[in-house]
Amino acid sequence: MDFERPYGIPLGSRSQPMDVLTLEHAIIKKETSSLLSLADLLRHDGRDFDARVAKLLRFLEYHQEAEERFLFPLLSEPADERFDELRHEHSRFLGSYDGLTDHTKGRKESDALELLTELSTELNAHFSREEADIFPKASEVLSAAQLDILKVKFASRKPFVL
Repeated sequence: MDFERPYGIPLGSRSQPMDVLTLEHAIIKKETSSLLSLADLLRHDGRDFDARVAKLLRFLEYHQEAEERFLFPLLSEPADERFDELRHEHSRFLGSYDGLTDHTKGRKESDALELLTELSTELNAHFSREEADIFPKASEVLSAAQLDILKVKFASRKPFVL
């Protein structure tokens, strides 16, 4: 999958930041779902499965970094528990990623699939909260100048290409 230009849509400086993040959510959901449907691939060639999982996890880290470094600081209020919860989830997800990449180091395939299923469920709930609460808030409260700065920061990220 071409993560830099998913679905043929270039992610450049003209893209709205919340649209970029929402599109990245869709890519992650699609790839996670695809991996879950490939249980046979795991049985026959764990290395290929692990390579795809590793690529997905790097993209998740790339995505989370954009939220944490660029978006959340503009929205975060000192007493706003929503951002603390989202950051905590991001940290927890990173721990889950480590477990998934350990498959070839003695993990049973059922454990890897169970962990991927749990992560997929948690990510979908997390993304839903961001898309229903955080992204609309950002679009509402950020000034045009702040959104332009976000566009530039998002466009300046090194493209995700392997």
